[in-house]
Amino acid sequence: MASLQYTTFDSTQDHVSHVRQIFNTGKPRDVKWRKFQLQRLYDMVSENEERLYEAMAKDMHKPRNEAMG
Repeated sequence: MASLQYTTFDSTQDHVSHVRQIFNTGKPRDVKWRKFQLQRLYDMVSENEERLYEAMAKDMHKPRNEAMG
C-alpha cells in the first residue's frame, strides 16, 4: 500500500487558482478527457476500498454494511 504524500498549502492554493482560471474560461473538456478522469476516479476508489471503509469506521463510526450502501 502506498504511503500518503502531502502537499504544501501554497501548492494547493496554486492548483486551485489554476483550476479556477480554466473553469472561468467556460471552455468544456472533451468527452475522452472526462471518461479518462472518471476511470481514474473509479480505479482510485477500487484500489483503496478497504482503506475507505476503515476511515469511515474510525471517523464516523460507520459499520461496513452501512458504508457500502
